[in-house]
This record gives sequence, structure tokens and C-alpha cells, in this order.
Amino acid sequence: MRIQASFMVVALGVLLGSERATATSLTLGDVLICDSAAGAVIKIDPNSGNQTQLAVGGELVAPSGIVIDSQGTIYVVDPGAASGTGAVLKIDPVTGQQTRISSGGLFASPIGLALGPDNQLYVADLNAAGGAGAIVRINPISGSQSYVSQHGLFMDPIGVAFDQSGSLLVIDRNALGGAIIRVDVSTGSQSLLAKGGFLADPFGLCVAPDGSILVTDFEATSSKIVRVSGVSGVQTLVTSGGFLFSPWGIATNNGGDMFVADQDALCSDCASNGAVVRIGLADGMQHLFASGGTFRDPVGIAIVNQLATPVTPVTWGSMKARYHN
Repeated sequence: MRIQASFMVVALGVLLGSERATATSLTLGDVLICDSAAGAVIKIDPNSGNQTQLAVGGELVAPSGIVIDSQGTIYVVDPGAASGTGAVLKIDPVTGQQTRISSGGLFASPIGLALGPDNQLYVADLNAAGGAGAIVRINPISGSQSYVSQHGLFMDPIGVAFDQSGSLLVIDRNALGGAIIRVDVSTGSQSLLAKGGFLADPFGLCVAPDGSILVTDFEATSSKIVRVSGVSGVQTLVTSGGFLFSPWGIATNNGGDMFVADQDALCSDCASNGAVVRIGLADGMQHLFASGGTFRDPVGIAIVNQLATPVTPVTWGSMKARYHN
């Protein structure tokens, strides 16, 4: 298992609102992957498993977290971008054009990314705020940065997702031996949801349709997926072993399956280029979804669970026609 502090990646597929419309070639069910070693964003066809590189090189160095807004705009956090200071980038899904949204500033090791119900981007940074780690809010239009929460329970916050109530859930692999921390984004206050138990070395998380939290865990003897109650914090084992060796990013689709990006799937401690594993939410059964191809280190993941809403441009001619009718 190859772990480098600057490249430890957790990403979540979050599909929420956006202020701007973007033309998109994405289709329902597409799986998007950040590959940290290839420096690429890869699209996987949900039916065939075929891979297409949407963007490679350029600003991308070691992309980690990835989200898609409701208009099909792709946002990526890359801890290696901007000469190593880290950056949040916007990727056009049609052209692959990359635009730097925010870099430097409060960033030290930005690694996890979520899109909030307020249409702001939320970044988990391993070493921000003097090394203890922090959550940083990014305005996707202006790129302005501000602290949401820092210090407190944080030691190495790396994964972020929003629950159905609008609270931010943070995975911290070293806090209290591995924990899920709930953060009020209005006040920055932190509260412990779960620790220990199956959470030996948690890396990634997402929120399932029923509101429970799905967590990837790197335990040396048996990597696994854990379900955590969003209310009580009670943990249950979903699946372990099998194709899973280094599970990082996790996301769910509309069909009742979870998809896991695993850096070392199919082979432990060898030259594996990783894979994406599909796992049944109900039964925990594992199926190999995609492997080989352009993969080098698939780590961040997002799924297109809704299509972009068409936006009809308003012109002076259309306004006159409306009033004349």
C-alpha cells in the first residue's frame, strides 16, 4: 500500500445546487475518478466500464477530492497543484479546460472536498491552522477562503461529506484513534459522532440514501466498509477483504450500489494500479467495476446522480415576444 502524506485522498460524490450553468457531456450514472499518480480526472461509463480521460496534466498534479454540481461542473482539490501549495480547480466536462479557483492562502495540505447546500466548497486540510488540520470554506466564484472549524478534535481531517440535515461530517484518521466528527458550519462547533470499533484507520465517507454514513477503512489485516448510524453512531460491518486492499473514495448511485476507489485493489503490496469496486448497499456483495486502462492510483470518486438542468438564455427578442403574446 503506497501512502504519501501529500497524496492521501478521500473524495465524495456530492450533487447539489450551483449558481451557474455549464454545458456538459456527462450522462446519468457516469463515475468520475481522481487518479493521484496519473494526474488525471477519468470518466467511467456505468454500463461498459470504459474509461475516458476528461483532463490530465496542466494544473493537475495529484488530484484527490472531486464533486459535481447540479449543472455538471466538476470541482477538484489537488494537494500537489500550485507548486505544492494545493489548489481547488474547476474542470469543464466537455473540453477538459482547467481553471484554478483558489490556491495558497489557508491551504497547507488540502485533500478532501465537499459541496455544501449553500453552494460553497468545503475542503479538509490535513495540516492547515498550524498543523492540526482544519476545514476551509471556498467561494467557487471568487475563490475566497475562510476557516469553518479548526483545532478542537482535529488531528488529520481528510474526508468530508454533508448529511441530510446540512451538518458537515469529517473523517479524521488519527483523532481519538479514528473518528467521525460532526461540524456545525455556521459556528464551527465540533461534536464526536463515532470513534474506535471498526474505525481503525478511516479514510473516506459518504452519506447513503437512508441517511447512514458509509466509511472506507484501511485496517492492515482487513480493509473494509463500515456503516455508521448518523443518529446514534452505532457501527456495523458492510463488507471486508475481497477486492478491497486500500479503499479510499466512496460514493453511492441511484441504483442502490456503492462504488469504492481502491488504490491497490486486486493485489496487496505489489504493482497494482488499483480499481473501482461496486458493492451492494443491501447485501455487501463486491463486484469488480473497472480496472487497468488509464488507472495508476484511483482515489477520489463522484457519481452523476442527476443531469444538468438546461438553462434557456433570456434575450431582448424573447422578452418582447413574451410580452406580445
